[in-house]
Amino acid sequence: MKIFQQTLTESILFHFLLCEVLMLINGKPFNPGELKTSIVLAKKMVPKNAGGFQKVEYEFITEVKGKWINVHGQEAWLAQTKGAIKAATVTVRYRSDVDQTCVLVLGSTVEEVIDEHDILLGWTFTGGEVFEIVSMDNIQQLNEYIEFKVKRVTAG
Repeated sequence: MKIFQQTLTESILFHFLLCEVLMLINGKPFNPGELKTSIVLAKKMVPKNAGGFQKVEYEFITEVKGKWINVHGQEAWLAQTKGAIKAATVTVRYRSDVDQTCVLVLGSTVEEVIDEHDILLGWTFTGGEVFEIVSMDNIQQLNEYIEFKVKRVTAG
């Protein structure tokens, strides 16, 4: 009888731990350990140069880890019919400084900006693919995670 009680107790404890670890986001299981992809968040700016022409520039906000899933299957066909190139769904931890005017950069290199006195002035990034935010969802309004629907920015 004691063996049965111990097994039952271990089973209940395991079930409790499993339920505590398992997290659901939009009804799907989610593991925060899946936030592995390095993503740069940047603010899109369109200043005018001396000739009055506009040139798109990106101001570095921060680098985060996220879960990046390219669309596939039926979702890919639907995105393609709407003109979305390389569409994806991206999940990152909540940040209050990100809005729909920002962009996500995948595959960039982040570097420190240091002055002549070795004082850190900030950060910058080079390279990578720029994705604009099509929609964003502060999941269940809990300020824990944000899910983005993004598409690749095309030149021109």
